[in-house]
Amino acid sequence: MQRTRLLPEERKKEIRKAAARKFLEKGFSATTMEDVIAESGLSVGGVYHYYKNTGDILYDIMEEANKSRIEKTLHRHQQGNYSTPEDMAAQFITEKIIDENPYKPLYAMFLLEKSRDPKLQHLFEKLSTDGFQEMLDAFGQAQNACGIEQLDSFLFTFMNALTIGFEYLGEKELFKMKKQAITEMVKAYLVYKNNEE
Repeated sequence: MQRTRLLPEERKKEIRKAAARKFLEKGFSATTMEDVIAESGLSVGGVYHYYKNTGDILYDIMEEANKSRIEKTLHRHQQGNYSTPEDMAAQFITEKIIDENPYKPLYAMFLLEKSRDPKLQHLFEKLSTDGFQEMLDAFGQAQNACGIEQLDSFLFTFMNALTIGFEYLGEKELFKMKKQAITEMVKAYLVYKNNEE
């Protein structure tokens, strides 16, 4: 039986899915290109044609996750559920923490592993810079866009810490029940930050 020939983007997506499964199973640092090749069922050349290393694959997965998050946030923004820029920023942070999506466990794993791997730390910094710029660009095109500029490195660090807790502490329901409390904590920080400036 002959396999259906996939378009390049479909093939890359299959490789990313296979890599994500292996990253979650073994951890990023322990996953090799050979693991990804075996999991994907593609030939060595078929995988290496698109990706030279696992870091490139992880970057594309995280970039895909960023784009998905931006789309969701823009959709919510267009519904107009925000009373102030601080409210918008706080709800964005809260939603990112408690949202369950296919990328979330991988992102939490990435956050944990970056502290032990300088290459992942560099990748994280690039993703953060690129993702934030994409978000600013996207919101700059949205009518009455404001609030996103409220975000700073402390809020992203706070969000990442709670994201790790959400994924690894086994208390997802508690986080969801306290959604409003998380939102209020972020708003309180934004008031503090604005008063400090």
